[in-house]
Amino acid sequence: MEVYKCTVCGFLYNKESADRTLEGDIVEFNALDADWGCPNCSISAQMFVPAPQGGLDVDEAAGPEDGIDSED
Repeated sequence: MEVYKCTVCGFLYNKESADRTLEGDIVEFNALDADWGCPNCSISAQMFVPAPQGGLDVDEAAGPEDGIDSED
């Protein structure tokens, strides 16, 4: 499933956060109703963009320069 990111608040529409049908099936982003809005900020789906794989932009990924040491 492709991940989409809200350009306003950063919410990620992915398989964990996706809307579901009554049967429990995932609703793909492109199949959302026209009046669907972000669950965090209510902005329309038109303000979402495909997210890089993993959902984080390169400059958002935590690393050693952020004080995160994976060897702890």
